[in-house]
Amino acid sequence: RGALLPNISATVSGTRRTFFGGTFGTAGDAVRGPFNVFDNRGTLTQNLFSLSLIQRWRAARRGVEVAELDAEATKRDMMATVGLLYVEALRAEAAVQAAEANLGLNQQLLKLAQDRKSAGLATALDVTRAQVQLENEHQRLLVAQNERERAKLNLIRAIGIDFDVRLVLTDELTLAEVKRQSPQEALVVARANRVELTAQKRRERLAELTLSSVTSERLPSLAFNGDYGFIGNSFDESFATYSGAVVLSVPVFDGGQREGRIAESRSQVHQEQIRMKDVSDSDHPGGPGCASDPRFHLAPGRGRSRGPPVGVQGIRSLQGAVCGGSGGQSRGHECSDLHCSSSRQRDRSPFEL
Repeated sequence: RGALLPNISATVSGTRRTFFGGTFGTAGDAVRGPFNVFDNRGTLTQNLFSLSLIQRWRAARRGVEVAELDAEATKRDMMATVGLLYVEALRAEAAVQAAEANLGLNQQLLKLAQDRKSAGLATALDVTRAQVQLENEHQRLLVAQNERERAKLNLIRAIGIDFDVRLVLTDELTLAEVKRQSPQEALVVARANRVELTAQKRRERLAELTLSSVTSERLPSLAFNGDYGFIGNSFDESFATYSGAVVLSVPVFDGGQREGRIAESRSQVHQEQIRMKDVSDSDHPGGPGCASDPRFHLAPGRGRSRGPPVGVQGIRSLQGAVCGGSGGQSRGHECSDLHCSSSRQRDRSPFEL
């Protein structure tokens, strides 16, 4: 924008010199002087018309918009990262609670096996199997606790707070009702709210304006140059003088430099168009990054379960149903096998906790 505004400058100079008379065609070749010249002058330069400068100014405005949108996209990405890490920390906390409930259930199963062995209804093998299962669940609890601390450290690192802070999670994982949308509706919402898509549109427009600016350098430009000041042999004896000129510049040949810049700008426009298509296709049904993309298919048991979800409440209900009401009449190996099956089901669907 500054190239379109007036350029005003002021100079103050004092000179003492001699000169050769023949330089100005005077008679003789004597050296004249010395004498003093004092000049105080203001200069004004104004571009009256230059399409190249106008397009360059428009491109600069688009560049500012692109920078602002990139900053907004970075902020949203960081917010999404922190949100995902927070959910991961909640999941890890729920996994610890499930492991603790699982450990309590195995402790009761061990006591049940010992009581049945004392009553002559079970063998030492049943007691040993219950002890082994209890140790396995204790190990799973330790792993879950380590995962919880790791998730909290990742969350602290993403937030940017001190690692000495004790992080306490106050929320719990719950099922949220999500309104179902058709692929077309989801595509419209995505294109209207995706900051990176808007930024890429501005970036493509920026490349087009830059190309137009360089191409417009082939056209003539019009400018005004003028000055006004006082000149004389002393400050007391000076006279006001001025000059003004309208200059029309017509580019003729610059050694091919302009054509090289035009080719470079055209390549940049083509590059931004390819990026625009890639960003647009990323949220289109069947495009990369969507649910139908085969590269993003979830492995079996990750993010979706093959059976009913098993959480803390499910384990407690299982504990009361299997080991609470039947007393010594229930068979210990069936109780233990059912609990092992529930543990494996819970491990296959960690996101259902």
